[in-house]
Amino acid sequence: MATTPVMPNESATGGADVVEEQAGQPLTFGEGNRHLPAMLKDVLKNLITQFQKEDLYDRRIEDLTDRGMRFYDDGVQHFYPNYSSGAYQVGSAGAYVDLGDGNGFECGQYMGAYNIFRARRRTIDAVLTQNPPGIDFQPDRPDRSEDIQAAETAEGYRHLFDKKNDVSDMQQAVSRFFELSGRCVAWTRTCENQQKWGVNDEGKPRRMETAELFGTLESTVPIICRDQDMALYCFLYKDVHYLKLRAENPWLRDGEGAWKFSGGEDAPGESEWKRYARLGVRQARKGFYLTGSALAHVTTEMHAFLRTQCFSHTSCDEVYTGASGWDEENEEPILEPAVNEDGSPMTVADILLKCFPEGAHIKFCGREYSESFAESMDDAIDIVMSEKRDSLTGGALMEPMKIVQDGFNDFKNAEREYYEKGWPMTHFRGDAEDYDAIVDQASRPAQFNLIKNPTSPQDQPLAADFFREPDMNVPMSFVQCMQDYRGPLSQDITGASPALEGVAGPKDETASQRAMDKAQSIGILGPTWSRIQRVFAGIYKKAALLAAKNPDHSKEITVTKSDGQVTTIVLAHLTRGRFNAKPDTDSTFPDSTASQRAMLDQTLPLIAPTPIGAEVLASPDNWEEIFRVKGMSNLTVTPSLAFSKQVREIEILTRESPIPNPAYESYNQQHAINSLQAMESGQTPMPYEPPPMELPSVPARKRDYHQWELSKCKEWLSSEDCWRMETEETGPFPPSPMPGYSDNPHVRNVELHADMHEAMLKAEAPAPPPAPMGKPGNAPGVNPQVQNAVAPQNQPTL
Repeated sequence: MATTPVMPNESATGGADVVEEQAGQPLTFGEGNRHLPAMLKDVLKNLITQFQKEDLYDRRIEDLTDRGMRFYDDGVQHFYPNYSSGAYQVGSAGAYVDLGDGNGFECGQYMGAYNIFRARRRTIDAVLTQNPPGIDFQPDRPDRSEDIQAAETAEGYRHLFDKKNDVSDMQQAVSRFFELSGRCVAWTRTCENQQKWGVNDEGKPRRMETAELFGTLESTVPIICRDQDMALYCFLYKDVHYLKLRAENPWLRDGEGAWKFSGGEDAPGESEWKRYARLGVRQARKGFYLTGSALAHVTTEMHAFLRTQCFSHTSCDEVYTGASGWDEENEEPILEPAVNEDGSPMTVADILLKCFPEGAHIKFCGREYSESFAESMDDAIDIVMSEKRDSLTGGALMEPMKIVQDGFNDFKNAEREYYEKGWPMTHFRGDAEDYDAIVDQASRPAQFNLIKNPTSPQDQPLAADFFREPDMNVPMSFVQCMQDYRGPLSQDITGASPALEGVAGPKDETASQRAMDKAQSIGILGPTWSRIQRVFAGIYKKAALLAAKNPDHSKEITVTKSDGQVTTIVLAHLTRGRFNAKPDTDSTFPDSTASQRAMLDQTLPLIAPTPIGAEVLASPDNWEEIFRVKGMSNLTVTPSLAFSKQVREIEILTRESPIPNPAYESYNQQHAINSLQAMESGQTPMPYEPPPMELPSVPARKRDYHQWELSKCKEWLSSEDCWRMETEETGPFPPSPMPGYSDNPHVRNVELHADMHEAMLKAEAPAPPPAPMGKPGNAPGVNPQVQNAVAPQNQPTL
């Protein structure tokens, strides 16, 4: 089933908004504003068309540049754009290329592409995608418990988002757009998808938060703006099969049942050269774009995001003459006059502000209006550049590599031409019969060849009748220049030095020099890594806010953290203005497994002899991580198995409460009887040592690894999760019946479970060896006077 967006203005029950305008609620015209009056549809469509024409020449440059970058990455590197017309041409041997303005040239015979462009891009890509981005959720006001809870809940929800989405694929997409487009637009929304997320309690496709990423070719934003805050609009394009759009938009039919859009339609105001460039990157034939019937089945689905400032356009100043609402019960428009509070007639801008008080999200199927929602652009969109720019265009990391790739191709094609046209020839004296015999003769072992009529005197060698041109030899300066293009020059331009690939540079004679070179190379990519983190910080924050409104989520969600621990989060804590998501400056910068191994090899010998090192190496979790880095994940570590088992048991223990111990009452009754009998007979009563009043809901077992499971229980009881459970869980809980134990029954359940492991561990301990035989009362080899001097006073005589 296709992934389809869910209306942002749906109610908590999944139904459409009520018809009547409520306090604080936008005015709607049916579900998804599908019955929006024609006048408003025309105005919105006209606004989008006008915005598409802004910065027209600059848009040609950025789209053709992006198209060329993707050509280069695909190995189609003889790419010639015509910035006057917005078209482009891929050169072929002997073809004429029109560059516009009367300029052009004829291509040579040798047009090979030797792709070193992609190798450099993949080097950068490997560094930027090795580690997941670090995101830090912070309370908006650290002194407010509600904000602290919201930040912690968002951190817990992030693990659910990662589980339901392919975050690694998203990270690769962001990195690729930064390398080839320079701009990445992330659209975070709630979608329904039965194949990916199953069905909800009502049997309908489950809804889940996700994000989709767009490059320069797939988006349009104001170019002159410095950042997203100043951008009035953002347009996103998705080119899909028109039958898929019809299935997802069944209401787009006229009164006679005919469809209002067809295959092959572009978006409102979109230029053909932009659409063909965008579709061209998806076609198998990369050399040119296919038009006509080849694209008759593809229709553009456009999502336009407009800020409320867009409604200040002169086209919105007209007096509004359409319906004032939609009667959902009778399925007909409300034809009352639309007036303001002072009784004056509403303009188009007035009615649009009532429908979209924070901004509009308009969906088109081809050129046909489909739906619109009251949604702020900042609640759905993140526009991030690969580096800080003066505007929202350009900045592709690989763009400087184009000139190096062109030069390398020229050298290799010249070399190829030299080889093909410069093979040495052999000249000889003889007649036509000799020539025919030599040409037709194939080289075979033990071959004989008769020279019939030698023209040179008999006393001269046979070689005097033959002359072979010298073997071709490419000048060393030519070879060195190609090596420079392929190596140092391309590395310096892109920042993809050999150190990023784990290769020692020419001056890296020592390990410290190699480490320094790598640190500097990675530092060059630091700003880009920070931008990738910014993209995901925006995605996670928006997804968390959407999750609080998703009716398919339970009020409480159990999520599994990256360390295997399970926690419960309450999505009601996630509200706007209580938390922020920012790049984690303390997160590990992308590094390879080889580098992690080298760091481990340097660190372990230093800390191992210290008390801290002993504590680090005592943890099975740390050993499991060491084996992973060392590439030995297939080794079985028994303590790690015990840790994992105990983590699962703690998950159960923290959901349940202790159970009464029946032996406690039995002991009290029997102890009372024995005490009375002892008192009647004049004997000393037995000491009162009752069993625990409560038992854990999950008992320890005889064959458990008690030492390691007890260690894991202690670790959890000292963790932040335990502290949060004791301080944040709603009570009040009755005081603990057992002194020294937590009042929270879930935490006490873990404490009692740890007690059982500790008791069984002591029971398994070997008995101490018997004391050696010696003189009664004296330890062997000890002076009795010394022993009496150091013996405790009032020690009972044995």
